[in-house]
Amino acid sequence: MGNVLWTLVNLVILIFIGWPVAMFCAGIYIFVAPFAACLGSGCDKIADLMDKGIQWPRGLGKAIANGSDSMGL
Repeated sequence: MGNVLWTLVNLVILIFIGWPVAMFCAGIYIFVAPFAACLGSGCDKIADLMDKGIQWPRGLGKAIANGSDSMGL
């Protein structure tokens, strides 16, 4: 029962939080990535943070498949 509960929690987080966050991060990442190559450290940190936001739904998907309580982190 615990795994099913965590699967549902992760699914709700994915749909209502994970995907919107990933879409927002992807939009910013598209604009920041070219400048990260040119300007370096400041833009690199922003690009890395946005990349983590983009990858979060993948972690949530793995948590859903495994029924884990990691919430994709």
